[in-house]
Amino acid sequence: MTALTTRAAQTPVETRRDWAAMSRPERRRRVLELMQRRNETDSEARDALGDLLIAYMTHSKERPSPHTARAYRRALANLFTYWHDHEVRANDSDVSTWERPGLDGGDDYKAHLLDASEDGGRDLTPGSARVELAAVSRFYAALRWCSFTEADPLRDVHLPSTKVRPEDQRRAYTPRELERLRMTAERLRDEAATAGDTTEATRRHDDLVLVLLGAHGGLRAGEMVGIAWPDVHLDDASATLTIPGDIMRDGVRVPVAKGGRPRTVVLTPALAEALRHSKRDQGEVLPFTSTSRLYRRFARLAERAEIEGGVAGRGVHALRHSSATRIYEQTGDLGQARQHLGHASISTTQRYAKGNLSRVAATLASWT
Repeated sequence: MTALTTRAAQTPVETRRDWAAMSRPERRRRVLELMQRRNETDSEARDALGDLLIAYMTHSKERPSPHTARAYRRALANLFTYWHDHEVRANDSDVSTWERPGLDGGDDYKAHLLDASEDGGRDLTPGSARVELAAVSRFYAALRWCSFTEADPLRDVHLPSTKVRPEDQRRAYTPRELERLRMTAERLRDEAATAGDTTEATRRHDDLVLVLLGAHGGLRAGEMVGIAWPDVHLDDASATLTIPGDIMRDGVRVPVAKGGRPRTVVLTPALAEALRHSKRDQGEVLPFTSTSRLYRRFARLAERAEIEGGVAGRGVHALRHSSATRIYEQTGDLGQARQHLGHASISTTQRYAKGNLSRVAATLASWT
């Protein structure tokens, strides 16, 4: 039987190759072994099943981002906890099992996620429940790939509706809030420089660059932590930066641009000037290697800027929404907004074309 390495240092591609090298009977035996050990305290089996899930998604060309991979691993751990607490087991023809979940298995788990009145129900929001169900669906696809089961328990399960319009799911920062964020970063930077604290001044200037990369450049958080100085081109007639499809970090290939599609971003004068202020020949543009550190840094800046409600429910990504909203309101051109954001489909960009009553009123005022 082919040995499967489950070390954390192994990449999803390497893990996929290990599974693909096995015969179908070997894959099934390996999954059964891991399933039987999934409740052990050292969590090695759970981690290996999480590796299988991400490896299968890589095999299917889905290229999950680090954020998606972490969310799906958490969802899988929650599924195992549910199985344990509800005594869901294998090889029992009289009850719903994880190998043969039965006609109602998917709906039962959906109810567990959404309904607090259920035994141990988690009372998740529809959006959070959709993520968990998506992870479970992909996990069962991985099990089918391993010839472990033919079950597809979520095939006929209706995903919960968020009842929120796409454009309202994450509210953009207002122009006033963006100005407060910029002014706060600049003030803290200048105060540190006056005091002779160059380290703190550099930190605060990084905060300014972070805000502008999102609010002007329209970058995602994962793109912000993935760009390096060789990707920044400030000497051209039009300053730009290139977002790579992926990078190597600590020997592991990490996706940067969504879908692995490199793209070029035209820089605003303000963003170009902020980058010139800290330009170096090598290294990352921002001193963060994870989006979680980026988020914490931004949250602290928002607190200092006294942003009402902080960043809860908006995070760093809402800076990108602000960029999209601004460019569309200025141009009325979804094509320009799509190019700036790097959307694969213009239908994604359409969420920013929400009703603007003042524009409608100005248009209708000219009618006779």
